[in-house]
Amino acid sequence: MSANSIFDFYRITSQGTPTITEKSERPPKQPIHVNVVFHKDLGYVAEQEFEQTHLALAKKHIQKISGREVVINVIRDPKMRDFNYKSDNDVERGLREHWNRNENPGHNHKSKKPELQKTLFVTPAHLSFSEPAKADSGHEFGMTSYNNPRGAAHALGLLLGATRKDADITYNGWWNDTFMKYNGESVLRGNDLNYSDANKQNIRKYLDKFD
Repeated sequence: MSANSIFDFYRITSQGTPTITEKSERPPKQPIHVNVVFHKDLGYVAEQEFEQTHLALAKKHIQKISGREVVINVIRDPKMRDFNYKSDNDVERGLREHWNRNENPGHNHKSKKPELQKTLFVTPAHLSFSEPAKADSGHEFGMTSYNNPRGAAHALGLLLGATRKDADITYNGWWNDTFMKYNGESVLRGNDLNYSDANKQNIRKYLDKFD
C-alpha cells in the first residue's frame, strides 16, 4: 500500500482527535453563584435598575470570559439587608460577620454551599470618591453602590481574581477607564465598560482552580 494512500491520510488526521465519547465525558464547568444583598434603604425601583443594568452587564462579561453560567440569587431577608456599610474599614471581615450572624441556619442543612460562591452587598450611596467598589482579591464578599456603572463589575472582578493594577485606559476619541480602574484617578475620563485583556486572563486563571 502506498505511504500516501487515503487510508494513511485518514489514520494520521484521526490521531489526537477527541472522540464523541471523550468530549461528552468532560465535566461541565462549575457555575459562579453570586448572592446579591441590597441595603434596606434602597427602594424596589433602584434595585431593579441595578439588576437590569450594572449587574446584567457584569454577568454578561464574566460569562463570556469564563465560559461559565453566572447564577444570581437576590437575598431579601430584612436582617441581611440591614448591614452597616459606613463604619467598618475591613470590608471582608465586617460583611462575613454580618452574613454568618444573619444567614438562615436551616439553609445550611438542606443544601450544600456552592464551591464557587461570591456575595455582593449593594449600598444606597457611593462608598467613596476614589473607588467603584470594595473587595479583596479572590475573597468571598464585596460591596458597591447601586449607582456606580462600573461598581458591580469592579467588585465581582476583584472577587474573581482581577486586579486594579492590570486595568487599562483606552481611547476611542476620548480617554476611558476599564472596569477595574479607580474612579478618582481622573474625573475627566469616561467609562470603557469592559475588562482589560490582562484582567480577562486573571479571571480565567483564578477560575481554573475550581475545575
